[in-house]
Amino acid sequence: MKLNKILFYTKKLLRDFFNPLVYKINVDKTSDLKEYYFVFDEVELINGGSQNFHFDKKGIPVIPTYIDIEDKGFHYYPIAIGQYALAIYHTYLETESKKDKNRFKTLADWFVENQTEDGYWIASVEEKKYKLGKNWVSSMAQGRVVSVLLRAAQIFEDDKYETAAKKALNTFSNDSKFLNYYDNNIFYEEYPSSPGSFVLNGMIFSLWGLYDYIRYNNDDNARIYFNNGIESLKKMIPLYDLGYWSSYDLRQETWNKKYLNPCTVHYQYIHIKQLEVLEKLTKEEIFLNYSLKWKSYDSFLNKVRMYVNKYAAIKNRSN
Repeated sequence: MKLNKILFYTKKLLRDFFNPLVYKINVDKTSDLKEYYFVFDEVELINGGSQNFHFDKKGIPVIPTYIDIEDKGFHYYPIAIGQYALAIYHTYLETESKKDKNRFKTLADWFVENQTEDGYWIASVEEKKYKLGKNWVSSMAQGRVVSVLLRAAQIFEDDKYETAAKKALNTFSNDSKFLNYYDNNIFYEEYPSSPGSFVLNGMIFSLWGLYDYIRYNNDDNARIYFNNGIESLKKMIPLYDLGYWSSYDLRQETWNKKYLNPCTVHYQYIHIKQLEVLEKLTKEEIFLNYSLKWKSYDSFLNKVRMYVNKYAAIKNRSN
C-alpha cells in the first residue's frame, strides 16, 4: 500500500510540475449564460488533468475514492459531476447537436433528482484531509451546480431547473451548513471543517454560482451573498500570500502551523486565473494585483520551494 501511495503521488507531482492543466477563462456579464468562467473542455478532463473520470451506465461521472480511503470504489462527487456537466455544455455550444444537448440534460436532471429537501448535494465519502466523515456538503458544489441548473433552465425552459437552483441559492443564507467566519469575515467553505479550513479556490467557485444567479434574474439575495463574499475576500486575500507562492487554504492559521498547505502548480494557476476573473467581474483592483503578484512567483526555484515546504509540513503532521 505504501508503494502504491508513493507511485500515486510521484505521478501527480510530475504531471503537476511539468504539465499542469491551465484553464482558459471567459468573462461575460450578460444575462445569457453561455461559457462558464473557466472553459472546461471534455478532452482535457478525460485526460485526467482534474479528476480521474469514469462513467456509470447513464453517462453520469463517477470518480474513484482517494488513495487514503480504505473502502475502495467509485462514487458520485457533485463537484466533479458539475465540472463535467459544464464541459458538456461547452461542447454543446460548439456543436449545437441534439446528442450533446441531451447529454447535458442527463446531468442536469441528475442534480434535480439528487438534491436534498433543504437544497444540498451530498458528498458521500469521507474527506480525511479536512477531517470530514461521510455525507458532507460543500459551498463549491452548491455554486457550481447553480451554474449548471441555470444554463439548463435557459435551454430547456423547464421550471424544475430554476426551482432546484433557487433551493440551492437559499443554502447560502445565515443557517447554511457550509457558512463560516474568519475574524467576522463571512466565508463559504468548500470543506466545512471545524475549525475552518478556508479553501480559497472553493470560495471563489462558490461566488461564481452566485454571480450567475445575479446575471440570470438579478436576484437580490444572490447579490447580497455575492457582495458579502467579495468583501471578505478583499480583506482575506493577503493571508494566502506566502511570499513566494499562494496557499491552498488557511489551516496553518486556524489549525496549526504544521498544516501549511502551499497549493500545487495546477492550483496556483487556478488562483491566478480566478482572481483575474473576479477583477473583471467586480472592478476591484486588489484581485488583479494579487493575480499579477502570484503570476510573478512562477519560477523553477519557487516550484521546488513549494514542494519542499509542502513535503516538510506533511512529514511534521505525521510525527
